[in-house]
Amino acid sequence: METRLIVANMEIKGEKARVTVLARDQRPVEIDISYVGQESRLDNIYVGHVENVSAATEGWFVKFSGEEPGYLSFARSEHAVLKYAGKDGQIRAGSELLVQVYSDAVKTKRTALTGTLSIKGKHVLVQSGPAGVFYSRKLTAAQKKAIKEILDDCGLSENFAYVIRTSAAGVSAEELAEDIRIQTERMEYITRIGVSRPWGTCLYKRKSAWLEILDRVKNENIVRIVTDDTDVYDELRLYLADNAPDILPKLEFYSDRMVELFRLHKLSTLLDHCISNRVWLPSGACIVIEQTEAFVSIDVNTGKIVKKTADRDLFYKVNLEAAKEIARQIRLRNLSGTILVDFINMKKGEQEKELLEMMQAAFADDPVKTEAVDITKLGIMEITRKKARRSLKEQLAGSSR
Repeated sequence: METRLIVANMEIKGEKARVTVLARDQRPVEIDISYVGQESRLDNIYVGHVENVSAATEGWFVKFSGEEPGYLSFARSEHAVLKYAGKDGQIRAGSELLVQVYSDAVKTKRTALTGTLSIKGKHVLVQSGPAGVFYSRKLTAAQKKAIKEILDDCGLSENFAYVIRTSAAGVSAEELAEDIRIQTERMEYITRIGVSRPWGTCLYKRKSAWLEILDRVKNENIVRIVTDDTDVYDELRLYLADNAPDILPKLEFYSDRMVELFRLHKLSTLLDHCISNRVWLPSGACIVIEQTEAFVSIDVNTGKIVKKTADRDLFYKVNLEAAKEIARQIRLRNLSGTILVDFINMKKGEQEKELLEMMQAAFADDPVKTEAVDITKLGIMEITRKKARRSLKEQLAGSSR
């Protein structure tokens, strides 16, 4: 399997943007749009200043930058690192504390903040708050036991919680220990230095989309990394020099003025396809994707298949075909939250079980936590996916600020 990474400049709705595309065997699997000068602040950590309380919504409005305040709920402030509070240690107007962006501002919704800080490594996530070790539910009992033996020699901090990610299974003790050390030192530095910095200070900034993706795929068969942005090229070059010098020769700066990079790879057409609500399958069936405020609805439609000649076994094969494409589209469009899939009616029992297992397997490669929960009595598959970034449709609608 050949992996390619493209970061191209293009205009979207009159705004300059960088479009990042990860492709495997020349088929896109992941897309991100970053508006120049207006990048996402998701996961960034700041020193915040509490402006006032909102009793009606049970939270505080917290200034953390020069823009409008974000919202910190009471529930998400339980383990906050305080810089300044009253004599009783309680958060109130005027208090200062460390906050992390939990969700970017979208439309009329404010930026959502949390007081539980977290730093994500390749194999471990380190959080502020009560100490403890937690494991991904995808890890088996045997894997957890092997990892625990490694952790016993890692000298975990008593001030933080550690969440062991699925990728920790099977890695060497040295690699896991090094990841834990790096993320622990980062968290220690942030919590120590943060209480001495003025409000508005950014203490931690999330990696750019292209570096996040490259960090995940650097061990794959990368055949090309190309960009037409000088800043992105320099960032990628420095990263590769330090982390993957063997693939540094695959990095290329595109400078052809005759054909822009985004036109060469037909990114405008690709983005149009990715916001179309209809996706056709080779069998002639199609899937219809509708995004609403509450959930994402996906319907598997027989489309061009002649229903009179179709039987339940054919419908089952179409559902299996659709399941693979649905998993791809969820990642490609960065859909999140509750996702409901209405498959074509089929035999109950064994076929539903196999379809659910196949969908769960299809999500194994998704870097964002995604789970096929179950199939209801009405034949609707329920899927949940963690919100990591705005959906592609929201990104294409323009910058969030």
